[in-house]
Amino acid sequence: MRRSGPVETYTEPPFHKNAFLRHLDEQESADAVRSFHQSPLKLGRADGIDLVGLEQASTSSPSTSATLTFADELEASATTWSDFNKLYYHPKTMVEIRDYVHGDEENPFALFTQGRELFANPEFQDDFVDERLRFFAEECDSLQGFNVLGDVSDGFSGLAASILEFVRDEFPKKDILSFGIPKPLLPEHQEKNRVLNSVNLVNTGLAMNSMAEFSSMYVPLHPPRSTDLDGSGWSKYIRSNFSKPYHWTAYLACAVETVTLPYRLKAEPLLMGDLISTVNGGKTAPVAALAASIPFPVKRHSPLTTILKTVPPQSKIPWMFDLTMHLPYNLAEQQAGECAILRGVLEQAEFVTGPKSKSDLESILNSFLASFPAPSARRLVFDAGSPIDDLDVHGVIDDNTPSRGANTPGESVQPAHISVMTHMRTMPRIKELIEKTAQPLRNIGVRVAAEFSKGSRGFSLDDIKAAAEALHALAEAYDELD
Repeated sequence: MRRSGPVETYTEPPFHKNAFLRHLDEQESADAVRSFHQSPLKLGRADGIDLVGLEQASTSSPSTSATLTFADELEASATTWSDFNKLYYHPKTMVEIRDYVHGDEENPFALFTQGRELFANPEFQDDFVDERLRFFAEECDSLQGFNVLGDVSDGFSGLAASILEFVRDEFPKKDILSFGIPKPLLPEHQEKNRVLNSVNLVNTGLAMNSMAEFSSMYVPLHPPRSTDLDGSGWSKYIRSNFSKPYHWTAYLACAVETVTLPYRLKAEPLLMGDLISTVNGGKTAPVAALAASIPFPVKRHSPLTTILKTVPPQSKIPWMFDLTMHLPYNLAEQQAGECAILRGVLEQAEFVTGPKSKSDLESILNSFLASFPAPSARRLVFDAGSPIDDLDVHGVIDDNTPSRGANTPGESVQPAHISVMTHMRTMPRIKELIEKTAQPLRNIGVRVAAEFSKGSRGFSLDDIKAAAEALHALAEAYDELD
């Protein structure tokens, strides 16, 4: 039966993609054409495919250049992670939160208790646990544990805490290494911002209380601020604008990727549990601190000891910044356990003298850490190799970075790689951080407390005060590290 009448057509413009994402699409198309021509399958025009046209498309596609970075456009336009993402994800990787819309000011996903309520939803929990978490866990030949990165400033803090509690119950013998990352506080020139900052700080405190309880080790990380920059110290070779999430997320990601690299390597990996037990010595001190040197300023044609000798005992390490304590780095204080990861040195430097192998490099770094007045009782030193690709940090790392190349007269800078060092440790000073994080829970105002009491998973004022006391008890445990 043929229907008559007008046909209505509804169209919407395609999603706008920046030049970087369009380049990835073009590159994918060129790879597909190249793969087709290399395939043993031979197709003719009878198959509806014009091979000549495919060849022309392949040869006319933009060539991939080592210097093609799109840094300037991304610098000006990147607002979300998908703007600069170049990874392909498994279909089961993404979980859509249908109850909230990104950027919705009328119904924001802003509270720890909202995240708890979301995970308690049977439909969401079944989708997350049965369709995704168990699927990937069963795909592992030998599951070591879980890496968890959580935004601890909004509703994702409660969601992350609830997921961790479930994972701990479901996999009680597996290790969990968690990183909590708060958003930078807003300028408090408006009353609205002051309230939002109070809410964010309460979220951060509740998240630390839960994530430290259910994680084998919990590492709070604070984004560097533009006011933290030290042109003669840790940021000497950085030209980042840390007011932009595009920059500070890249810096934190580089640190996290480096410190977790040893147990993700296929060749000679370190066990995740060994790293955690070395740093925290068990469950007595689950909160640890992470510092990073990005880039690690080792010079070409120079031994590693050259840069290490620039740090006299009982002084701050000028080329490192503590991302947990948010302070210049000091190795002279007491430490209970530590793990130092160095990557990209053997690949970067053409040593005239100094370490010639991975074990030599680890020995030199271990001697350096042991030379300080209060060396830790437990220490793990690991050379992970694998320098950071220069193209991944183009526009962020200065062209005169030592490990990039231009360190001898007449040498030109060539895009290459950079070296990185991270140092994770537990120490008595973390007590100050925990107490500071608990303070907004103790001093919570009536207006903010009322927001957290809403919903089926809301917290009463007594619940929030109890979380503050639990953090205080956790902080007291760090007195035993003295």
